[in-house]
Amino acid sequence: MAPSLLRRETEEYDRARGRLFSGSSFEASSSRSSSSLPPVKRELEELPSVKMEPEAEAVPERRAGAVVGPEDFLRPADADSLLPVLLARSARELEEYQQRRRREEEIRTVLYEQGVASVIAFGHKVKEWRREATAQKRIYVELSSDEDDD
Repeated sequence: MAPSLLRRETEEYDRARGRLFSGSSFEASSSRSSSSLPPVKRELEELPSVKMEPEAEAVPERRAGAVVGPEDFLRPADADSLLPVLLARSARELEEYQQRRRREEEIRTVLYEQGVASVIAFGHKVKEWRREATAQKRIYVELSSDEDDD
C-alpha cells in the first residue's frame, strides 16, 4: 500500500463508490455479505509490528547437488542416539511394505481366481446354450411346410 494513501482519501472513495452503486443489485448483495466489515485501508503506522527472532545458528551452505543428511543438523552426541531410531523406523517401514505387498498379492490372487471361475462358468453356459439350440432345432417343426400339406 502506498504511504500517500490516507484514510481520508479511502473514506472519500468509499462514499463515492456508494453513490455510484446505490440502488443496484451489487450494493444489496454486498451489503448483506459484508455489512459487519466496512472497507477500510490501513496506514503503515497502524499495522502491528512483527517480532523478529535472531537466527540461532548459521547453517553452512550446501554444495550444489549435495544430499542433506542427519549429520548436517545434529551434534555428534545426538547422532549416536539417532541411529537406533532410524534403524527401528526403517525396519518398521520395511515390515509395513512387506505386509502391503502380501495384501496386494492376496487381492490379485483372489481377483484372478474369481476371473477364472467366471470364465469357466460362462463357458459352461455357452455349452448349455448350444445344447439347447441344437435340441430346439431337432424339435422345431416348420409351420410353413405343414401348411403346404393341407
